[in-house]
Amino acid sequence: MAFDYPDFVQRVLLHDEAMRRPLPTDPENPEIVIRTNETTAKAAARRVIEALKSRQRILLVELCRRAGLQDPELLADELFLLCEGARLTLQSLGPHGPADRLAEMYETLVAAHAPMPN
Repeated sequence: MAFDYPDFVQRVLLHDEAMRRPLPTDPENPEIVIRTNETTAKAAARRVIEALKSRQRILLVELCRRAGLQDPELLADELFLLCEGARLTLQSLGPHGPADRLAEMYETLVAAHAPMPN
């Protein structure tokens, strides 16, 4: 049997369309209950993570500002993103990957934002 490219594309499009349709609203349907519970839990977890990350960024801005560093918001964002990247590489590459040099990278960034001499 030969591969039917147009039929395959049509099936992919139909599947995509089906996945975008809202689920039936029958509360007795176990699939709906499971998906609703997963969605609710994920949304709650996302809100906690967003609040934590937002607070971390605000604290970084405050620290940079108190230290008198130039462009404290930019520096805070740079440090924040660098730390987030380090967390990811720790998971994928372990402690001896690029995250091993995080302190050195932080020092370089902070030095680049040093206060201007009077």
